[in-house]
Amino acid sequence: MKKVKLYKAQNCQLNLAALEMIYVWNGFSIIGKNMELLDPISQLIEDSINKLISKKDQLKYYFDNYSLALLLKGVCLAMKGQLFQADMCYQEIISHAKDLKFDTYLAPWATVEQALLRVKMGEYAEASDLLDCAKSNYKGYALESRLHFKIHAAYTSISQSNLDGINSHLCIFLYNTLAVLYYVPQQLFFDNLASL
Repeated sequence: MKKVKLYKAQNCQLNLAALEMIYVWNGFSIIGKNMELLDPISQLIEDSINKLISKKDQLKYYFDNYSLALLLKGVCLAMKGQLFQADMCYQEIISHAKDLKFDTYLAPWATVEQALLRVKMGEYAEASDLLDCAKSNYKGYALESRLHFKIHAAYTSISQSNLDGINSHLCIFLYNTLAVLYYVPQQLFFDNLASL
């Protein structure tokens, strides 16, 4: 319903509406695997950002439109492996959270995207903190239940990564222990045999 109000308030226009829908339904996870698809989308988003900046003073809902474009830009940058730049996009959205009038969901979604960047970098504790922040600091926004599914999936990913780390350390420990148990008795046997 908020989108309809925003559509009417902006003279029957929405900024990057099709890409927003693709993002919300996880379409970028498919698009991001093909740079031939991602590059023109990135350019479209960049053009939109430049257009918004040039008309900043004329747009009543500038921060809603600009933050959406930044979220989409951040996702594209993350898909390209430019994690620092993506993080800067998300941070800017969060810094403008109080300026959002319609699309208040953008700040918690940007926070979750930051958490997903931390997961990619192996910074699981920080990722978990960001997920906790997104879950507890934001309430009553559009698409909240959808984001909670994404948060749950991210927690699962972190748990699995931690478990994989524990399992790999356990495997190394067991391998080293077995090697010692195998090698030391043999070495003692051969040492004793040589002394006979």
